Amino acid sequence: MERHIGRKIEKIRQLRGMTQSELGQLLGVTKQAVSKMEKTERCKEEKLRKVAAALGVTPEGLKSFSEESIFYEHEIGRTIERYEKLLDQMKREEK
Repeated sequence: MERHIGRKIEKIRQLRGMTQSELGQLLGVTKQAVSKMEKTERCKEEKLRKVAAALGVTPEGLKSFSEESIFYEHEIGRTIERYEKLLDQMKREEK
């Protein structure tokens, strides 16, 4: 598991469709401060809690975030969509 917290912050921010400026506004810091934070490997617990809240995740979720889990969840979602379409098609054919 990657331990570089800054990269995790950046990835979650991007997945949320948030700019560095927007995250900075929520945290009361500049875009440059967010950029610097995203390049750091570690973050103090208090700051981590604030960042996690601004991103809409728990501190634990932020720490344990991995891109692999996002791709896995995306694949599960796509599989469910395919089954739902198939089920709808079968229901229409029964009528």
